[in-house]
Amino acid sequence: RTNRFEAEVEKGGRTHTKYSGKKRERKEREKGRYRVSQKREKERKRERKRDEKEGYELRSNTGETAKMSGTLAWIAAISAGGVALMLGFLYKNQNKLLYAPVIPNVPAKTPDENPTGYRNPQELGMSYENIFFKSLDNAVRLHAWFVKAGEDYAERPTVLFFHANAGSMGSAMESQMKKESS
Repeated sequence: RTNRFEAEVEKGGRTHTKYSGKKRERKEREKGRYRVSQKREKERKRERKRDEKEGYELRSNTGETAKMSGTLAWIAAISAGGVALMLGFLYKNQNKLLYAPVIPNVPAKTPDENPTGYRNPQELGMSYENIFFKSLDNAVRLHAWFVKAGEDYAERPTVLFFHANAGSMGSAMESQMKKESS
């Protein structure tokens, strides 16, 4: 069989394929690369033997590095997922977390439901007046107590007190009475 790239030649009873043109060049390049890689491998073996004689231990860490980077990627992904879940929870429950209408473990929700001494300022010996404020759009209604000053009201300042969002007005009275007396 004869074509432009190869020809079969008989030598000593055997058939050999002779390459010509581009195919021959490619085959020779492949052989050359093979020879170079063989030389490099021999050099590496010599270096390993020399290092072993000198007491050095050579190990390839490419597999270990790949395992470690894969593990770190999983840890990063799980951490990112946990952060995303936490942020989603905070976003969904932000109103419940920011505004707690009751103090934990205290069942009272309005001043009338508070224990004696915490229902209104009159129980603590102060005269007061119930006042209600409405927003302009009538969506929000605030309840306040106006506690009148005693006879020396000209010498006492006016105090506007906003209690925290948890509990009721009555639960804040005792702490204000302590501040007033000190």
